[in-house]
Amino acid sequence: MSLFNTSGLGSVLAGLTTSKTQPTKTALDGGTSFRDNMSAVDKFMTYQQMTPAEKIRASYLSAHGLTEDDIASMSPEDRQKVEDMILDEIKKQLEASGTKPNAG
Repeated sequence: MSLFNTSGLGSVLAGLTTSKTQPTKTALDGGTSFRDNMSAVDKFMTYQQMTPAEKIRASYLSAHGLTEDDIASMSPEDRQKVEDMILDEIKKQLEASGTKPNAG
C-alpha cells in the first residue's frame, strides 16, 4: 500500500462536511469550526497540506467513526489504546512504503 494512497480520501473529506448549524472538531482541522462553506477544493487542499502521519490518523479516525473530540472525551486508558492503534497503523503504512518511522 502506498503511503500516499488516496482510497480513504473520500471518507476523510466527507468527514469535513457538517450541518450548517453544528460546529464540529474533525481530524483534519484540529479545532472546532463551521465547515458548511468549505468547497471540495478547500477540503482537498486541506488534505494535501497534511503530513503523511496526519493523513493516516485522519483516515483511521474516519474509518472508525471517530473525531478528535471523541478521543479527547475518552478515559485516559481508552484514549491511550486508540492512540497506540493509530501509531501502529502509521508505522505499518510507513514501513510498507519503505519510509523509516522516526523514533519517538
